[in-house]
Amino acid sequence: MYAGEFDHRGRLLRFGLIGALTGVAICVVVLIRLTFLPEYDDSGGIPSALAITALVTFGIALAARLIGYAVRSSRWRILTVVVTLALIVRTLLAFGVLVAKVPFDADPTLALFVAIFAGGTAVSILAEAIAAGEAAEEKQEEKTKAEVKLSDPTAIGFGLAVSSMVFISLALLWGGIEIKASAQQSTKGLTSATAVTGMRFADWSDDALALAFLPVLRFDERARWTPEFVDSYVGRAKLTGPGQHVRQATLADLVNPCTEGQADPCRTLTLGCARADKDDGSPCSLERTADPPPDKGLYVRVARKGRLVAGEPNPFEAFGPRPMIDQLTTLVQYWFFYDYDEWVAPVLGGRLVQRHEGDWEAVTVGLADDQPLFVGFSEHCGGVWQKWSKRLALTDTGGSRFAADVAVEPGPRYKLSRETGGPQTWEEARTLPTHPVVQVAVGSQANYPPRLSNRAPDWSTCQGIPREAVALLSYVSNIRDRTGSGVTYMPEKLLLVDRRTPPMTFPGTWGAKDSMQFVTTIDKADAPGGRGPATPTRQPLWQRPVFQIFCSVGWRPDGVKKTWPCKT
Repeated sequence: MYAGEFDHRGRLLRFGLIGALTGVAICVVVLIRLTFLPEYDDSGGIPSALAITALVTFGIALAARLIGYAVRSSRWRILTVVVTLALIVRTLLAFGVLVAKVPFDADPTLALFVAIFAGGTAVSILAEAIAAGEAAEEKQEEKTKAEVKLSDPTAIGFGLAVSSMVFISLALLWGGIEIKASAQQSTKGLTSATAVTGMRFADWSDDALALAFLPVLRFDERARWTPEFVDSYVGRAKLTGPGQHVRQATLADLVNPCTEGQADPCRTLTLGCARADKDDGSPCSLERTADPPPDKGLYVRVARKGRLVAGEPNPFEAFGPRPMIDQLTTLVQYWFFYDYDEWVAPVLGGRLVQRHEGDWEAVTVGLADDQPLFVGFSEHCGGVWQKWSKRLALTDTGGSRFAADVAVEPGPRYKLSRETGGPQTWEEARTLPTHPVVQVAVGSQANYPPRLSNRAPDWSTCQGIPREAVALLSYVSNIRDRTGSGVTYMPEKLLLVDRRTPPMTFPGTWGAKDSMQFVTTIDKADAPGGRGPATPTRQPLWQRPVFQIFCSVGWRPDGVKKTWPCKT
């Protein structure tokens, strides 16, 4: 081994170390900058800072490797690398991913950079072809001695790449630790569900079941919306639909069916809110802190096996884990309506924003004749369910903050069951160990059991991608559903409903637009998107709740391995 080779390897080691130290310096700068931002926690904290550092250092490493490749190959390839990097930077500026947004048509335009890239690449290829034709053939022994040696920029890029891998590994490790700590914090002070004995739920009345299993919703202080009755929304909404003029909606519109030849859902109730706030900063929707506040209330559906409402599909399909599914005789569904849904996740280069007017979420409790079986929590396009076991968290509702009365009323056209047993008042029902705790995510209103709160939303399962493959990566990228316990929601009234009861009769959607976009410097609130959520009776969770919870793609069990068949 020649002394020159020792010198070369030492040089590469030094420059590789320089690259690694540069990556560390970038990490320190990013951490310091994010720590002093007022929205530090909203930006993802340390895991997201490490992930951002990993991406930045990897990008610089890639650029250094390209430059190193050009340096050791041909001076003409340097031209190709330079124009390529220039085009990448100009494209990122056009999309607003970098510090500022420079529109596509602003000088120098993106089209000009594309032309420069094409011209520079053509000149480089032509020049290399001419140089190759004029070069003399190298001798074989020179080829043997001339080992391919890394250039200094390449060595720096290698050091940066190594540090990038270290940073992303640390981000995933830190994210996992945070998730576990968050679960412990969210379940602090709660009790685990245990077997409930001495109660025969099959003999309880509809209003007794509605009171007995009333979930306790916990919101973060930043939550802008809490469940309400639809009356205020309808009073401020416009009614649209095919073949009719846009006009002010009324509660009477909720019971009018689609006309002959129209596909259900055929109408839309819209507030005309492209975003939650108007251009002047005032809220476009009705928030929980409004004066007067919205009517605090929930809609409750009680479905009993063998006694279905005429015209309604059978919700008790033979899907799910046995023997639990064979024991299931009653479903109690709590449906929550929210004025608006606006979920925001600050990520590298901008924000992910989901918006739609109106939002329907639900918690489903499954009962045997004499015991609770499971609780299902809706979230985004699916949800999660837990057996009635130690994994399910309950809260003691005997304290003073739960002392206010909760009334139960049958909705219009609702026919009460013949059963008369069970607690008849909230004062009786609130002492029962049967009230599940629900952590409600900020903005999206997705429902989570406490031990699964403050995590990445399960968007992947709905797309056919295993949740475990991307959940932690989404979390460190700051794509999260944030929950808290600062606000405990208790309704003033529960309204018993079925398919004949307004607003479950409305043949339409709640909101004119449902959009998801990546926002950089310009928030295009008028971005194209689908319609808002349909009335619950038009949703699979109402029509086929057992199949939806136990067998649909978007739902998953917590603490139970899925082994039951989902095909007839």
